[in-house]
Amino acid sequence: MNALTNGLYDIPFDRLPAIITYLERTAPLDEPPAALPAGVAISAVERPRADWYRALFRCVGDDWLWFDRLRLTDAALQELLDQPERRLLLMTRGEEEIGFAELEPPSEASVEIVYFGLVKEAGGAGLGRALMRAALVAAFRPGVGRVWLHTCNFDAPGALAFYDRMGFRAYAQKIEISDDPRLTGLLPRHAAPHVPLRG
Repeated sequence: MNALTNGLYDIPFDRLPAIITYLERTAPLDEPPAALPAGVAISAVERPRADWYRALFRCVGDDWLWFDRLRLTDAALQELLDQPERRLLLMTRGEEEIGFAELEPPSEASVEIVYFGLVKEAGGAGLGRALMRAALVAAFRPGVGRVWLHTCNFDAPGALAFYDRMGFRAYAQKIEISDDPRLTGLLPRHAAPHVPLRG
Protein backbone atom coordinates (compact mmCIF):
# COMPACT_ATOMS: atom_id res chain seq x y z
CA MET A 1 0.00 0.00 0.00
CA ASN A 2 1.42 3.40 -0.98
CA ALA A 3 1.54 5.94 1.83
CA LEU A 4 -0.02 9.31 1.08
CA THR A 5 2.15 12.33 1.71
CA ASN A 6 0.59 15.22 3.58
CA GLY A 7 0.04 18.23 1.37
CA LEU A 8 -2.06 19.88 -1.30
CA TYR A 9 -2.58 18.41 -4.75
CA ASP A 10 -3.71 20.12 -7.93
CA ILE A 11 -6.95 18.66 -9.30
CA PRO A 12 -8.31 19.96 -12.62
CA PHE A 13 -11.78 21.52 -12.49
CA ASP A 14 -13.15 18.83 -14.80
CA ARG A 15 -12.27 16.09 -12.29
CA LEU A 16 -14.12 15.03 -9.15
CA PRO A 17 -12.20 13.97 -6.04
CA ALA A 18 -14.36 11.53 -4.06
CA ILE A 19 -13.57 10.24 -0.58
CA ILE A 20 -15.02 6.73 -0.49
CA THR A 21 -15.77 4.98 2.79
CA TYR A 22 -16.23 1.20 2.85
CA LEU A 23 -18.47 -0.31 5.53
CA GLU A 24 -19.38 -3.85 6.53
CA ARG A 25 -21.82 -5.73 8.71
CA THR A 26 -21.02 -9.26 9.85
CA ALA A 27 -24.24 -10.33 11.56
CA PRO A 28 -27.77 -10.75 10.21
CA LEU A 29 -30.72 -8.95 11.73
CA ASP A 30 -31.70 -10.21 15.14
CA GLU A 31 -35.38 -9.43 14.62
CA PRO A 32 -37.76 -9.55 11.65
CA PRO A 33 -38.37 -6.35 9.66
CA ALA A 34 -41.22 -4.19 10.93
CA ALA A 35 -44.44 -3.80 8.98
CA LEU A 36 -44.30 -1.23 6.19
CA PRO A 37 -46.45 1.92 6.22
CA ALA A 38 -49.78 1.71 4.43
CA GLY A 39 -49.35 1.85 0.67
CA VAL A 40 -45.62 1.07 0.75
CA ALA A 41 -44.30 -2.22 -0.62
CA ILE A 42 -40.93 -3.85 -1.29
CA SER A 43 -40.72 -6.45 -4.03
CA ALA A 44 -37.98 -8.37 -5.82
CA VAL A 45 -37.53 -7.60 -9.52
CA GLU A 46 -36.13 -10.50 -11.51
CA ARG A 47 -33.85 -9.66 -14.42
CA PRO A 48 -35.16 -6.14 -15.04
CA ARG A 49 -34.97 -4.55 -18.48
CA ALA A 50 -31.99 -2.29 -18.99
CA ASP A 51 -34.10 0.71 -20.04
CA TRP A 52 -36.34 0.43 -16.95
CA TYR A 53 -33.33 0.01 -14.67
CA ARG A 54 -31.51 2.96 -16.19
CA ALA A 55 -34.51 5.24 -15.61
CA LEU A 56 -34.82 4.12 -11.98
CA PHE A 57 -31.06 4.47 -11.46
CA ARG A 58 -31.16 8.05 -12.70
CA CYS A 59 -34.28 8.95 -10.75
CA VAL A 60 -32.62 7.89 -7.50
CA GLY A 61 -28.99 8.61 -8.27
CA ASP A 62 -28.66 11.76 -10.40
CA ASP A 63 -28.54 14.07 -7.39
CA TRP A 64 -25.80 11.95 -5.79
CA LEU A 65 -23.67 11.72 -8.94
CA TRP A 66 -24.26 8.02 -9.59
CA PHE A 67 -22.87 7.40 -13.04
CA ASP A 68 -20.99 4.09 -13.27
CA ARG A 69 -23.91 2.21 -14.79
CA LEU A 70 -24.58 5.04 -17.23
CA ARG A 71 -21.26 4.28 -18.93
CA LEU A 72 -22.43 0.79 -19.90
CA THR A 73 -24.06 0.02 -23.22
CA ASP A 74 -27.59 -1.36 -23.08
CA ALA A 75 -26.27 -4.81 -23.99
CA ALA A 76 -23.59 -4.76 -21.28
CA LEU A 77 -26.05 -3.49 -18.68
CA GLN A 78 -28.61 -6.14 -19.61
CA GLU A 79 -25.99 -8.87 -19.33
CA LEU A 80 -25.15 -7.67 -15.83
CA LEU A 81 -28.81 -7.46 -14.79
CA ASP A 82 -29.43 -10.97 -16.09
CA GLN A 83 -26.96 -12.54 -13.67
CA PRO A 84 -29.04 -15.20 -11.90
CA GLU A 85 -27.90 -14.38 -8.34
CA ARG A 86 -28.09 -10.60 -8.65
CA ARG A 87 -30.98 -9.24 -6.62
CA LEU A 88 -32.89 -5.99 -6.94
CA LEU A 89 -35.42 -4.88 -4.35
CA LEU A 90 -37.83 -2.18 -5.46
CA MET A 91 -39.68 0.05 -3.00
CA THR A 92 -42.96 1.52 -4.17
CA ARG A 93 -45.54 3.83 -2.63
CA GLY A 94 -48.79 3.29 -4.43
CA GLU A 95 -47.87 3.31 -8.11
CA GLU A 96 -44.71 5.37 -7.57
CA GLU A 97 -41.25 3.80 -7.60
CA ILE A 98 -39.41 5.50 -4.75
CA GLY A 99 -36.22 3.53 -4.14
CA PHE A 100 -34.21 0.39 -4.66
CA ALA A 101 -31.43 -1.77 -3.29
CA GLU A 102 -29.23 -3.83 -5.58
CA LEU A 103 -27.20 -6.78 -4.32
CA GLU A 104 -24.24 -8.27 -6.14
CA PRO A 105 -24.02 -12.08 -6.41
CA PRO A 106 -22.24 -13.61 -3.38
CA SER A 107 -18.45 -13.78 -3.52
CA GLU A 108 -16.33 -15.54 -0.89
CA ALA A 109 -19.15 -15.52 1.67
CA SER A 110 -19.72 -11.78 1.16
CA VAL A 111 -22.46 -9.80 -0.55
CA GLU A 112 -22.10 -6.20 -1.68
CA ILE A 113 -25.06 -3.84 -1.59
CA VAL A 114 -23.82 -2.10 -4.69
CA TYR A 115 -26.57 0.52 -4.89
CA PHE A 116 -29.03 1.71 -2.26
CA GLY A 117 -31.18 4.81 -2.28
CA LEU A 118 -34.52 6.56 -2.24
CA VAL A 119 -35.82 9.45 -4.28
CA LYS A 120 -35.47 12.70 -2.34
CA GLU A 121 -39.22 13.03 -1.86
CA ALA A 122 -39.27 9.78 0.13
CA GLY A 123 -36.64 10.83 2.64
CA GLY A 124 -37.25 11.47 6.31
CA ALA A 125 -40.09 8.98 6.77
CA GLY A 126 -38.13 5.95 7.96
CA LEU A 127 -38.42 4.24 4.59
CA GLY A 128 -34.66 3.98 4.13
CA ARG A 129 -34.44 1.92 7.29
CA ALA A 130 -37.21 -0.37 6.06
CA LEU A 131 -35.52 -0.85 2.70
CA MET A 132 -32.15 -1.54 4.30
CA ARG A 133 -33.63 -4.14 6.63
CA ALA A 134 -35.18 -5.88 3.62
CA ALA A 135 -31.83 -5.73 1.83
CA LEU A 136 -30.05 -7.27 4.81
CA VAL A 137 -32.56 -10.11 4.99
CA ALA A 138 -31.99 -10.78 1.27
CA ALA A 139 -28.20 -10.47 1.56
CA PHE A 140 -27.63 -12.75 4.55
CA ARG A 141 -28.60 -15.90 2.70
CA PRO A 142 -27.10 -19.27 3.75
CA GLY A 143 -23.31 -19.20 3.56
CA VAL A 144 -23.03 -15.40 3.69
CA GLY A 145 -21.26 -13.98 6.73
CA ARG A 146 -20.54 -10.44 5.60
CA VAL A 147 -22.46 -7.67 3.83
CA TRP A 148 -20.63 -4.58 2.67
CA LEU A 149 -21.20 -1.35 0.81
CA HIS A 150 -19.55 1.97 0.15
CA THR A 151 -20.54 5.60 0.20
CA CYS A 152 -18.76 8.84 -0.61
CA ASN A 153 -18.73 12.54 0.23
CA PHE A 154 -21.16 13.27 -2.62
CA ASP A 155 -23.85 11.13 -0.99
CA ALA A 156 -26.63 12.37 1.30
CA PRO A 157 -25.17 14.16 4.35
CA GLY A 158 -26.63 11.62 6.76
CA ALA A 159 -25.51 8.52 4.86
CA LEU A 160 -22.62 7.50 7.12
CA ALA A 161 -24.66 8.01 10.28
CA PHE A 162 -27.50 5.98 8.75
CA TYR A 163 -25.24 3.05 7.91
CA ASP A 164 -23.78 3.20 11.41
CA ARG A 165 -27.28 2.97 12.90
CA MET A 166 -27.95 -0.01 10.65
CA GLY A 167 -25.03 -1.91 12.15
CA PHE A 168 -22.33 -1.24 9.56
CA ARG A 169 -18.79 -0.36 10.59
CA ALA A 170 -16.22 1.46 8.46
CA TYR A 171 -13.16 -0.60 7.56
CA ALA A 172 -11.44 1.27 4.72
CA GLN A 173 -11.24 4.64 3.01
CA LYS A 174 -10.02 5.59 -0.47
CA ILE A 175 -9.78 8.61 -2.73
CA GLU A 176 -11.09 8.27 -6.29
CA ILE A 177 -10.54 10.81 -9.04
CA SER A 178 -12.96 10.68 -11.97
CA ASP A 179 -14.14 12.84 -14.84
CA ASP A 180 -17.11 14.96 -13.79
CA PRO A 181 -20.07 13.15 -15.42
CA ARG A 182 -21.91 16.46 -15.78
CA LEU A 183 -19.18 17.61 -18.14
CA THR A 184 -18.92 14.37 -20.11
CA GLY A 185 -22.67 14.29 -20.81
CA LEU A 186 -23.51 11.27 -18.65
CA LEU A 187 -25.49 13.49 -16.27
CA PRO A 188 -27.21 16.86 -16.76
CA ARG A 189 -25.28 19.92 -15.63
CA HIS A 190 -27.89 20.67 -12.95
CA ALA A 191 -27.41 17.30 -11.21
CA ALA A 192 -26.05 17.29 -7.64
CA PRO A 193 -26.23 21.06 -6.99
CA HIS A 194 -24.45 20.49 -3.66
CA VAL A 195 -21.30 19.58 -5.61
CA PRO A 196 -19.92 22.70 -7.34
CA LEU A 197 -19.59 22.48 -11.12
CA ARG A 198 -16.39 24.22 -12.12
CA GLY A 199 -15.67 23.13 -15.67
